Amino acid sequence: MKTWAACLPGDQAKAMLNEMAEKILDLLDAEISFTRNAEETGRLLQLADFGLCAATDKTLRWRLYLRYGAVLPPDRVRRTFVSFIQREFPACEWEFYLAEMRSFHTVVLSRHPGHFILPASADGHSRAWYSSRRYAGTGGSDCDPDSQHSGHH
Repeated sequence: MKTWAACLPGDQAKAMLNEMAEKILDLLDAEISFTRNAEETGRLLQLADFGLCAATDKTLRWRLYLRYGAVLPPDRVRRTFVSFIQREFPACEWEFYLAEMRSFHTVVLSRHPGHFILPASADGHSRAWYSSRRYAGTGGSDCDPDSQHSGHH
């Protein structure tokens, strides 16, 4: 196996990593809505994880965390939120994250009618609960990635 390395100024390296993460995000968006078996779910989780490893931009990381949550088994969504997402976005509340996932779900459904990406259950709520809730928007929210400070952990 070959290992490659390159020396770049920090800004160029971050830009390159974020570009890679954007491409991974595009791959996830293209495949996330289809019915998945355990192998496909594992591959999508690995893709989302690679994207999170590459992404340095907070907004891009937020978008990747939404996809990551969308492909997780239902019993792991809240635990992942508490362990990772809320640590990176400390002002973010669980209900807001669910609202963002519902909004993402709506977008995916508009592209691929009949496909569900949200977990069948998270905290005892059914998929119908997610679908029936209205998304109010994110303007000015405490979870806005642009308003987060990386020093809050």
